[in-house]
Amino acid sequence: MSYYEKQSAFWWTRNLASTIYFVRELTGVGIAAYLLYFLGFAVSDPGLTFTSATHFNVISYIGLGASIFHTLTWLRVTAKVTPFDLSRSVQLTLFALSLVVWLGLSFLLYTYLYG
Repeated sequence: MSYYEKQSAFWWTRNLASTIYFVRELTGVGIAAYLLYFLGFAVSDPGLTFTSATHFNVISYIGLGASIFHTLTWLRVTAKVTPFDLSRSVQLTLFALSLVVWLGLSFLLYTYLYG
């Protein structure tokens, strides 16, 4: 039988990469909670009159910031976890390309929805 040292509850604070990983995963939970919050109000208030409430705007801005952070860190990681041994410059190029595609698709979706 092997002995395993008990890991600290704050293992993720030891280096920056682990902290960013942990915060990214936590923002995913926050985004899901925001979605459930929004859907709950949408069901109870079909006219969406609650969107003028100050607390809803604050929560929306926090959710927007969390989703942007989550997306940027996710796109950054996708270039690193490819099965190929890529140089740092190629990883940065893939990240930039992913960012351009994400922004382009966001713009197309925005123009489709809001004219």
